[in-house]
Amino acid sequence: MLCSGTAIAGPYKLIYTQLLADWAFLVESLKLEYNWSTEQMCHLCAACKSGPLNYACFDDDAPYLAAPRSSSDYMNSAAAAESPVTALPGFHLETVVVDVMHAVPLGIGLFASGSTLLELCREGRFGLRPEATEWKDKLNLQLDCAYQEFRRFCRARGLCCSQPRFTSGRLSMLKKKTWPMLKAKAWNNMCVLDWLACVASETAGENEYHRDRAAMLWGFSRFHGLLRGCGTWLGEADVAALTQARNAMLRRYNSLALVAAEDGLHKWPMKSKHHMLDHCVRTACATRLNPANHWSFAEEDNVGFIGKISAGCHDLSLASRVLERWALQFFADL
Repeated sequence: MLCSGTAIAGPYKLIYTQLLADWAFLVESLKLEYNWSTEQMCHLCAACKSGPLNYACFDDDAPYLAAPRSSSDYMNSAAAAESPVTALPGFHLETVVVDVMHAVPLGIGLFASGSTLLELCREGRFGLRPEATEWKDKLNLQLDCAYQEFRRFCRARGLCCSQPRFTSGRLSMLKKKTWPMLKAKAWNNMCVLDWLACVASETAGENEYHRDRAAMLWGFSRFHGLLRGCGTWLGEADVAALTQARNAMLRRYNSLALVAAEDGLHKWPMKSKHHMLDHCVRTACATRLNPANHWSFAEEDNVGFIGKISAGCHDLSLASRVLERWALQFFADL
C-alpha cells in the first residue's frame, strides 16, 4: 500500500484524510474485532446484541453512548497491527466513516421496502386477486399492480428510475416464510421509499401500527430529501430535521420489528446496520458535515460502468482493453 506523502503523479502526493466504505470493507481492511458477527458488535462504542447495552435502543441518551471506544484502544490492539491502513500518517478511528448509501438505500432501506410491499399486498392495497390460489401467484399479481402504480408515481414527478418489475423473487421471497427484502439499486430504492411513504400515509390514521409504518417511511423519505437538499454544512434547522428523521426511521422501525417478533412473523428484521446508521446521523449532527458530501453514488456508478466495459472484452486482453475503452469514454466526455 502507498504511504501518505508518496509521490503519485509528478508533484502530487498522497495525503490520507478519510476512509469511507461500506461496513464489510471496513471490517476486512481494518481487521475490526467488533462487528455484526460478534456479541459486541460496534467498533465505535460498547453496543451489544442483547442486554442493557442493546444496539436497538435509539434514545438520545442510549446507554452505549456513555462507553465510546477510543482510537488509542484500537491502535494498541492486535487488529490494528494487522491492518495496513493504520500505518498511514494521520489515521485515526474518527476518520473511518460508514457510507450512508450502503447503510440506508442499500442497507436497512431494502428491508423497509420489502416488508412494506409485502404488508400492503396482504392488506389488499393492490387488489385481493381471488382468482389466484397459490400464495406466490397472488403476490406476483399484486406486485405487478404495485409496480404500475410506482411507475406512474415516477413519471408524475419526473424521476428517472431503472427499477425492474416487482416480483416475489425481486422481494427475495422464494418461500412464504422468508424475510422480505427488495432487490434494488441505491437510487431506485430511494424512489421506491418515497413512493411507499405516500402510499402508507393513506392508512396512517387507521391504527397505531399503520401510524408507525407511515412515520417510519416518512423518515426515510425525509432523510433522503434533507441530504440531497442541504449543502456541505448543516445548519441548526437541518440538524433538528435530521434528528427528527432519524427518530422516525429507527424508533418506528424498531416498534414494527417488536410487533412482528411477538406475532412470530418474518417481517422488519433488525440489523446491525440500524446501529451504524444511528452513528452516521449522530456524527453528522455533531460535526455539521452533510453525509451526502461524501456518499458513494458516483463511485458505485463508475464500478457498474467498468463492469459493462469488462463484459465486452476478451479474457486475454481484459487488463489493457478495459483501461483503453475507459480512457476513450473519459476523454470523449471532457
